[in-house]
Amino acid sequence: MSYQPCDSERELLPSTELKEEWKLANAPKNDKFQYTHFVHKINSFDTAPNKLLASDSHLRPDRYALEQGDLSKAGFEKSSDGETFISADDLRINLWNLEISNQSFNIVDVKPVNMEDLTDQEQKKTKLDRGKLKVVK
Repeated sequence: MSYQPCDSERELLPSTELKEEWKLANAPKNDKFQYTHFVHKINSFDTAPNKLLASDSHLRPDRYALEQGDLSKAGFEKSSDGETFISADDLRINLWNLEISNQSFNIVDVKPVNMEDLTDQEQKKTKLDRGKLKVVK
């Protein structure tokens, strides 16, 4: 970004040169997101600086995992609050506790007792859309 000094009427002053205020740094080679070294440094803070809000996306574990290219971890972090996380399929929504790995708590369960009884038509009646259970008529 450059500028050139002007007078009060915004006319360029004679014999003044264009002054460079700052310039964009090159992104590291082979960087997936084309971020600069500065952005990578900000995103890798171990502790939050005082003036950086806690809601800032740089501090969100799901965003950090996404920037590192770990889509699986990013998805997990997105549905987790640090103690619990939610998983879902077409017939159930489960709440898991991170400290109890062998047990989940059903929030919604439309799975029949015998899966062989489930027809294609019944499968189409319920579906998950953006975390919300929809009943299709």
